[in-house]
Amino acid sequence: MSESGLQQILLLLRDLYGRELRKGIYKLAYEHSNDVVHYSFLELVHDSQRALRLVRVGLLHDVVEDFLDLNDLKSRLDLDHEETTLLSILSRNVGHPEGLDYWEGILSSEMR
Repeated sequence: MSESGLQQILLLLRDLYGRELRKGIYKLAYEHSNDVVHYSFLELVHDSQRALRLVRVGLLHDVVEDFLDLNDLKSRLDLDHEETTLLSILSRNVGHPEGLDYWEGILSSEMR
């Protein structure tokens, strides 16, 4: 991705979600991604490249669940291998069914 790629990601989110509301709450659906990033404790990540990667993946996790398959997203945004791996862990419908397997995948990835 060029530089941070954040502007391209934010435009994609707004394009895909439009004015759609998040299920169960009165909030625009694309704003959930911002909440994920906000509550990710990024201030504890001292490597700026890793923190940026986590921001991008946090913003995109629902796109893989709701709109684009991982390969389509990868080609649209030129994601690297680590980003696609993280997205496959964080996106419920990619390699992890709902429930325990999903959470085990997230927790085990931090242990590596």
